[in-house]
Amino acid sequence: MTSEERTRELLLLARDAATAIAAFVARPGADAIVASSPGDTTPAEDEEIVRLAAAALAHEAGGEGRYRVELAGGEGERLGCVAVPVRRGGERLAVLGVVDYLLLESNGDLEGMLVQVAVALAEALAGIPGAVGGPDQPDEAAAAAAAAEASGAGAGEGEAAAQPAAAEPDRGAWTLLGAMIEQLPEGILVARADGMILYANQTLATLAHRRPQELTSSDVWSVLRDEPGGGKEGPDGDGETVRPAPGVAGLLGATSLGRRLALQLPGGRSIPVDVRGRRIEAGIVGEVYAALVRDARQPLLGPVEVAGAALLEEILDSIDDAIVVCDADDRVVLANRAASRLLLAEGGELAGRPFPFGTELHTPEGAPVRFEMHPVVRALHGTTVVAEHVVLEPTAEHRRHLLLSARPFGVAGSPGALVIAREITAQLDQEARLMQLALHDPLTGLANRYLLLDYLQRTFRQVRSRGGAMALLYLDLDDFKSINDTRGHDVGDEVLVAVAGRLQGATRGSDLVARLSGDEFVIVATAAHLEQESIEMLMGRLRQVLSAPYHIRDDLLSVGASIGWVIADPQLEDPMALLVRADEAMYRQKQARGARRGGGMGW
Repeated sequence: MTSEERTRELLLLARDAATAIAAFVARPGADAIVASSPGDTTPAEDEEIVRLAAAALAHEAGGEGRYRVELAGGEGERLGCVAVPVRRGGERLAVLGVVDYLLLESNGDLEGMLVQVAVALAEALAGIPGAVGGPDQPDEAAAAAAAAEASGAGAGEGEAAAQPAAAEPDRGAWTLLGAMIEQLPEGILVARADGMILYANQTLATLAHRRPQELTSSDVWSVLRDEPGGGKEGPDGDGETVRPAPGVAGLLGATSLGRRLALQLPGGRSIPVDVRGRRIEAGIVGEVYAALVRDARQPLLGPVEVAGAALLEEILDSIDDAIVVCDADDRVVLANRAASRLLLAEGGELAGRPFPFGTELHTPEGAPVRFEMHPVVRALHGTTVVAEHVVLEPTAEHRRHLLLSARPFGVAGSPGALVIAREITAQLDQEARLMQLALHDPLTGLANRYLLLDYLQRTFRQVRSRGGAMALLYLDLDDFKSINDTRGHDVGDEVLVAVAGRLQGATRGSDLVARLSGDEFVIVATAAHLEQESIEMLMGRLRQVLSAPYHIRDDLLSVGASIGWVIADPQLEDPMALLVRADEAMYRQKQARGARRGGGMGW
């Protein structure tokens, strides 16, 4: 597979995962690559997507992280995208975007998926002419992974340099573990083989009396020296001969005993530090050195290490996410309090027990997760699982939704797994409530105008590309104002709720019933073929259910309605034009019935 084909494959993956109409990758000085299935977009939409890609690329010149861009579509709609940068070794290669008529909602799943695709795109783009960067340039996220390897950097020289999975950026885990690394009592430093510092944690920055940003991208020899005054071999300004500065391996590649160096402070001062680290070679990270830096003025053994272990345990137990480390025999060697609460229904401590595979896990669709597909089992076999949505105890009264990440993690020199689980039940419930409020009429619970227009737009595209037919019925209650004037708005609201219920009962589950405003309702019916007879049958059911009296607060009320209908022509009109035609058809029906009945508006 060529790099171009791989790029299009990744774009289709991003598009499908985000349920968008298209995805693109835009590179400086090159045409944007746009991927969509044949027939999903029109030529006019393709042009707008290319414009959108250019706008996203222009935004990326000064942007950071994920962001949104939108343009006015040719038909007054808002075509937008969610975009993330594609980076390698600090260089911005391109920008990746997913495009739809509605700006896609921000959520952890979508963002994590786009980041993973962006990392893979960086690999693919390296083989496309015009792309900057190369395989020797480390990815910034993977450099952070090297920092985690440093936390185990006291091992013997015979130990393997790094687990291969350390080169694969696990964004969900690093949001959590990155915060922990910042709080470790030891300083952590990661530098490239050429001496450029890629990462320094807050502890090291505090020890050096600087900010972390000042250390990052600076020269390692400006921070650590073998001895004060070290430099190139030869006479200095006073005629003295100085030793050459050691290479990065000499500074940071010390064994578990450590190496005494001088940490440079502002103003020419320095303090003694013990440094121990290792060389790491991992995929696109390339060759880096990760090291622990400890203040040599403190004792190396005793209270400091005990305090560090206690601090780490306190940090783990204060985190709401469940954290578990398993060994190759599925036995839990580390678990924080959140993990014990989440995975042990009977309570107690999880550490020291076999991992509770018997805890029932299901997919969000309700299918049981097979043992061999369990994220922990996959991690123990070398696969990294990122933010997989699973459901815990689906038969319980309240289902518990989790985002579960797992990755290979060495335990005492043997394979193991690091597992992080975050409960998102409350978040999903809140999102569902907000979505309900945003897309539905608060009185009747029916779809509102926003959801109706979005549904019509999507159905139009489907009919254009796959065939089918769509009819729209526009309904207006007759003389409804008199009910509000004579009985009060509370009674009028109850009538509207009753009408909404009858409309839903008279239509199919596949039909959309919406309330536009006031006493106006719309029904959208779709089918492979729509004949006038089938629409008239639906009209008959609607007249029958709506003409029955309404029992409201011990009163019987009669409410008439005028209904107009049209069959859509998605090739020649847009949703607004369809609504206008249906409104006109309804008004003609209202006038015709009024004329037949001498101005009355009854059935």
